[in-house]
Amino acid sequence: MKWINRTCLTIIFMFCSSLYAKQVAFWDFAINGQAYPAGFISTLSAQRSIGVKSMLGLRLGHNLLRHGNLGVQDNERGQGFGGSIDYSYYLKSTRIGWYGTARSDLWFNRVDWKNNIGQSNESSGSTDVIVVQPTVEIGYTWLCKKNFFIRPNLAFGIEINVDTQGEEVGEGAIGLIGLSFGWRKID
Repeated sequence: MKWINRTCLTIIFMFCSSLYAKQVAFWDFAINGQAYPAGFISTLSAQRSIGVKSMLGLRLGHNLLRHGNLGVQDNERGQGFGGSIDYSYYLKSTRIGWYGTARSDLWFNRVDWKNNIGQSNESSGSTDVIVVQPTVEIGYTWLCKKNFFIRPNLAFGIEINVDTQGEEVGEGAIGLIGLSFGWRKID
């Protein structure tokens, strides 16, 4: 857990130090949704401009998962809460247009599972799992009037179960398609 404390301190330092940079600084606040074959992630996010073409962000949200038979068990369904830190780099200094993001999510999920469904030896249970999900994302930001924006994106990553309390549940590669709606506040 020391790495979580160090990561949080690093993020706070980067946010605070960017407040004193000699540039036009701004925040992007957004509502985000990302669908993947076995679920949906909904988040609220805040990103702070750092450097000329970069942004640093935080997300908090909900992960609704429906692994079905794609997981280890015959049927896996669950949900959880979590968040992420991310770094985005834009091709233009206006921070509109194409961008790339590196993100690391941390999810605290509860998965209800069943095996041998409809048979005399049917079994079920619940698993609490902490998931680390490193992801890379590409997208495009359109700035609309009054500093509102729309941001479609594609992301690819991997789900890694780092702590499992109960039976093993699904993990592995993940592809997401998403859309964000937000507001840009210029300092």
